[in-house]
Amino acid sequence: ASGSTTQDLFEQMGRLEGKLDEVMGRFSQLQRPAPAVVAVPGGPDPNQLYEQAVQDLTQGRYPLALPAFREYVARFPATDLADNAQYGVGECHFAQSRFDSAAVAYEAVETLDPQGDRVPAALWKLALSREKLGQAAESRRVLEDLVRRFPLSGEAQLAKDRLGKARTRGR
Repeated sequence: ASGSTTQDLFEQMGRLEGKLDEVMGRFSQLQRPAPAVVAVPGGPDPNQLYEQAVQDLTQGRYPLALPAFREYVARFPATDLADNAQYGVGECHFAQSRFDSAAVAYEAVETLDPQGDRVPAALWKLALSREKLGQAAESRRVLEDLVRRFPLSGEAQLAKDRLGKARTRGR
C-alpha cells in the first residue's frame, strides 16, 4: 500500500511540475516589454486569447489573466466578447482587493457596450467595489441605477436585497 501511495505522490508531483513549467513560461513572456498593441494579421486568435484569459481567471492566475483581458479589449474592442473581457479586467482587480482599479474597469464595461449582457453584473460589482472603498453613497446610487435600468436581472434582485438591508441598518 505504501508503494502505491509513494508512486501516486511522484505522479502528482510530476503533473504539478508540468503545470508550474507552463505557468512560469507564460509568466516569463509577460516579463518582456510589451509591444505596441496593434491588430495585425497573424496576431493572436481572439477566441484563444479570450479563452486562455478566462481559464487563467477561473484558476486564480490573475497576473496572467489581467494582461490577456486588456490585450483582448485593446485589439478587439468591437467584438461581442469585448465587454466580457473588460469585465474580466475588473474581476482580476476585485479578486486581488484592488477595488479602486476594479471600479474603473467595471465602469468601462458599459462604455464598450451600453446594452451588453455584462452591464448589470458590472454595475453590481461596481457597487460592491465602491462599498469596499468606503463610498457608501456612491455604492447606493449605483445599486439604485442597476434596479431602475435592469429590473429583471438577477443582479437587480441582489441590489434590492442589499438596499433593503441598508435601510434596515439605517434605522
